[in-house]
Amino acid sequence: MTTATHRRVSPLTKDQLDQLMVWRSEALERMPYFARILYAFRPLDAPGLGTFACDPGYRLYIDFEAVAEKGVRWCTEALLHECGHMYNDHAVRSVEHGVRDDERFLWNLSGDAEINDDLVVAGCKTIAESGVLPSHLEMDDHLLAEQYMDELRRQRPPSGGSAGRGQPGGDGSQPFAGCGSGSGGESAPCELDPDDDAGGAAPGASEAEKKVVQIATAAAVREHAAKHPGSTPAGLVERAEMILAPSKLPWRQILASSVRRAAAMRAGVHDTTYLRPNRRRGQVEVAPGRRAVYPGSYAPEPQIVVARDTSGSMGHDELQMVSVEVEGIAKQLGVRGEALRILDVDVEVGAVKGYRGVSSLEEVAGRGGTDMGAGIAFAATMRPRPTVVVVITDGYTPWPDVKPRIPVVVCIVGRGDLSRLVEAAPCWATVVAVDPDEEASAA
Repeated sequence: MTTATHRRVSPLTKDQLDQLMVWRSEALERMPYFARILYAFRPLDAPGLGTFACDPGYRLYIDFEAVAEKGVRWCTEALLHECGHMYNDHAVRSVEHGVRDDERFLWNLSGDAEINDDLVVAGCKTIAESGVLPSHLEMDDHLLAEQYMDELRRQRPPSGGSAGRGQPGGDGSQPFAGCGSGSGGESAPCELDPDDDAGGAAPGASEAEKKVVQIATAAAVREHAAKHPGSTPAGLVERAEMILAPSKLPWRQILASSVRRAAAMRAGVHDTTYLRPNRRRGQVEVAPGRRAVYPGSYAPEPQIVVARDTSGSMGHDELQMVSVEVEGIAKQLGVRGEALRILDVDVEVGAVKGYRGVSSLEEVAGRGGTDMGAGIAFAATMRPRPTVVVVITDGYTPWPDVKPRIPVVVCIVGRGDLSRLVEAAPCWATVVAVDPDEEASAA
């Protein structure tokens, strides 16, 4: 929502794009591993903002007239600072940490502190001179935003209302102080609504795109740190390891969440059928002696397809674990029979069966090579259309290059370090490592 002091955002002019290219080039020289974020930004001119800001959709708001006066170095480091908010996923983490609306400015400070000590290590001089640092909050360097936030909460108990951008009054009469909703802080007054793409100039990034960018950036950070020891801020490397580490959550919990999200997307967009006429609308006379019958609607039952790897590399223990976990899915989500279909897949789909208990999984078709992409492709042709496809494999398989239209959960089963196999799995899927030994000890 804009105020009287902030005009509508607009696409960049050629001169503004040239300025941004200079800042981006300098930023890549300083921190090359942020390339994917820098090129994922959707830049917009935001007159009256006075600074840089970003939103969760990777829109980057820049008041070119105001910031150009600060010089190339200031703008370069401000750009890297916004990259830090996106890399650290501060908007999502603010929700996970229970940040209230009246705490947004404090969270923004906490995120700034988490980012800026690393930027100083990377040689950002204007950040060192004028940025928010942990020492300004009377705290130690290299802590997490959540730790800074908890201490700020103790230091500054809530006043009972929102300060509006962290400024007294919050009426828009003072310059914006913050980094935008992309930091988890107050929304900048110029920010677009999530579904507003500025006439096609700045569509918000999808969740899948954001995940791809974050994973690619984390991989670049880790690679740079390995090739240039001591040159990459430790905080960025630690964050990379967190992003790239296999999930430790029980995979049934992740699957249940994925299925519920997929089902929720379909809620309200019900299928129609003439087998159940719309009783509310009834029959409407459209011509003498002719009446129109309107179709009714119904909510489709979630349909789960499990593509289990039955290639020769899947041992007895892994196949037994698949059976146990499929039964867990059936009980937790209340699906059986044709609502929970099992595909036996090696290099092709060898069998399709509805789940009717663990005994129905004893017969295994396949035991050849491995291509779980064949199972995903087959599932995409099934009717009724699957709500979600669960691929259970040891990970030694090629994957499709193109994202399927159906949500996919990939479960990598095995023992030991599964991180490389998890990294090789497609970025468009929800991926979780399942170690039978860890599952047994957790039980």
